Amino acid sequence: HVDFLRSLHAEGVLYMSGPLATEPARALLVFHGLNDDELAARLDADPFAVAGLIAERTITPWNVFFDPRIGSEAAA
Repeated sequence: HVDFLRSLHAEGVLYMSGPLATEPARALLVFHGLNDDELAARLDADPFAVAGLIAERTITPWNVFFDPRIGSEAAA
């Protein structure tokens, strides 16, 4: 799973990820450069998903106002 995520990060589509600090166990992953269908197809190949270890997955678009990669102009 971690190697899978590491490969997505190296490829440039996974910006950041990590487990949430609250229960139940969940994680937040921030992607860019893929539409919802492309992202879902890629995440289906996650070894945790293949093994049935991911109980729920939600893909939600995010309107970013502040992005350290491009400066504060993202909100303009």
